[in-house]
Amino acid sequence: MVNGKTGDHPLTDIILHRVAVFTPEIDNLVFRISKLMPRKELDELIDWFAPPPTDKFEQILRERYESLTKEAKERGWEVEE
Repeated sequence: MVNGKTGDHPLTDIILHRVAVFTPEIDNLVFRISKLMPRKELDELIDWFAPPPTDKFEQILRERYESLTKEAKERGWEVEE
């Protein structure tokens, strides 16, 4: 059962504990995406325990981040880049 401690879930490790889980670029994208979408949606984006190959994984996250950033800017949010 997930209890929020280090090692319970990749998202918790990246977002809350800032522990390296995947690659530095993927972890950074996950952290930035977490600021732009609800955790439930982020959790459903990928099977975090069996993610796609690194190249595909990074591509999915990058495209999602770019889309979220664009939407946020259109709504007047200040987005860290």
